[in-house]
Amino acid sequence: MNDNYLEKEKHFTIIGDFIDSKKIVNRYEIQETLKKKLNSINRKYKDDITSVFSIGKGDEFQANLNKIDNIILIIHEIMSVFSDVDIRFGIGYGTLKTKFYKTTAFGSDGEAWYLARQAIDEIKEHNDKNPQYQFANYRFRASEGDALNIDFLNGINNNNFLIYIDWTKTQRNIANVLFENYGLDGDFIQKEAAKKIKTSSQNLNKTLQSMNYYYYINFLKLVNDEMRKGLS
Repeated sequence: MNDNYLEKEKHFTIIGDFIDSKKIVNRYEIQETLKKKLNSINRKYKDDITSVFSIGKGDEFQANLNKIDNIILIIHEIMSVFSDVDIRFGIGYGTLKTKFYKTTAFGSDGEAWYLARQAIDEIKEHNDKNPQYQFANYRFRASEGDALNIDFLNGINNNNFLIYIDWTKTQRNIANVLFENYGLDGDFIQKEAAKKIKTSSQNLNKTLQSMNYYYYINFLKLVNDEMRKGLS
């Protein structure tokens, strides 16, 4: 692939890693699931991605993106594929001052990378010290002077994430099917969705209500809208 130089263009860098990865028992299986999922994300959102999601040492993975539209959805598609382990994400918005390659985000340097690293470190530091009031597992940081209202976005995410962390393994699996097939659209046909989940539409409706699923995705759409406004 041809390399590119993006010293002046602003991009999004996403850094993800597993929480308490050393405690994961079925680590090989989890890593293989992650590889498969990231490959699927790279194909599905190829128009958004400038450096594909790739895995580095340990369980950390990274990507660079030039579009904001599907970042929230991409994160949730990755998170929800795992029903019994958790991932944290740092998302940085800024310039990249090094050469980058389409085939990997590793080796990137610049504002976006450092801001993503700062965001993921903030999650870890805060959540280790404040088990009763945890940050969401995904956090934004942007360079000074950007119109993105980062504190507002992170505040919504933190409150909204209280819904997500109460979901059971089964509920996460249901959310994963819905995220993959319908994105953040809550107007899907429940009968059709129920077939994909292999349940009845009545049971699906009850489960979604108990999960507060529609509240959750509506707040995600609010975050998306605010991000677009900030960059418009």
